[in-house]
Amino acid sequence: MPNKILIVDDEPFNLDLLEQELEDQEYVIERANDGAEALAKVPSFEPDVILLDYMMPRMNGLEVLKYLKADAKHKSIPVILLTAKATQEDKVRGLDAGADDYVIKPFDSFELLARVRAMMRIKQMHDTLDEWNRSLTEKVKQQVEELERVNRLKRYLSPQIAETILGENENLFKSHR
Repeated sequence: MPNKILIVDDEPFNLDLLEQELEDQEYVIERANDGAEALAKVPSFEPDVILLDYMMPRMNGLEVLKYLKADAKHKSIPVILLTAKATQEDKVRGLDAGADDYVIKPFDSFELLARVRAMMRIKQMHDTLDEWNRSLTEKVKQQVEELERVNRLKRYLSPQIAETILGENENLFKSHR
């Protein structure tokens, strides 16, 4: 499965630059020109990482983060705020809003790519954990159903006979009629 990145910026030059850098690393890229467009593309594109500009018309990066983090399906997507806002207050506001990382423009390409790789690793670990949780939930459900089946049978037979009948020994009744 290819690693997918949604880049969101209102400046076409920035989108072109980011797209070129990321496509050279064989990432699949989707572009959005503002926050509203980004939120519209997230459900269908299902990005692994979002590179999000802080200052945009219509909906800024913090508003986008608010919507993403409120949605259970998309709150685990790592978001890197990519912005010219460089004050300590801006960084804290961005990280408190739910950004996973904060990169100041102009950015160093090698550093940005390293941060993207780190976010990809985090996303892969999160996806693995989600899969384990789904698997565990299914196993617990199956075991509860099995216990309920055994308990229904124990109402009519002694517990030892019920356990023998439901046991895994398939040869138990082979020599009996």
